[in-house]
Amino acid sequence: MHHGTDSRGLHGYFQVGIAKSVPPPYLIRNSLDHGLEEPEERRRKGKNPKGCIRMEMTLSQETLNILMTDDGRGINLLKVWQRALERNLVHEDESYTAIDVANFILTPGFSTAEKVTDISGRGMGLDAVANYLEKQGGSLELVLEDPRAPHLGIVPLKFLITLPSTHFQVVA
Repeated sequence: MHHGTDSRGLHGYFQVGIAKSVPPPYLIRNSLDHGLEEPEERRRKGKNPKGCIRMEMTLSQETLNILMTDDGRGINLLKVWQRALERNLVHEDESYTAIDVANFILTPGFSTAEKVTDISGRGMGLDAVANYLEKQGGSLELVLEDPRAPHLGIVPLKFLITLPSTHFQVVA
């Protein structure tokens, strides 16, 4: 059961049955490997040693939106920028916002992982999730708190998954 607000603004609980498999499990693994710090690092930063991954769902007659967030370190835009430069993805005659830089992680084969693990570093990931969702009529969007931020620091990152109504049903 998920707590949410329906399209009429009514608060309540609802169950959402998703007709086909969707990418949240991959995005959860991505948060575990890239976003959430180890317990000791979290303690040093004054955080709860247990990380939190949150999924918020909003439902309308046409779409299901799933906003995934974690309380981890965020995305290192400088590291993403450096990898984009290494891969010749940056065009000198263009200017880039923070969200433009973040979106490089949706490029096929792109990875910022320092080492290959069972979860990440193989260069197959977020682009596959985005392509899968597009084929299903949905989308994957990266959301930054301030998408126009000019700096290349570490900023919180959210994933917004949108699925059309053909892929879910509401069960009362």
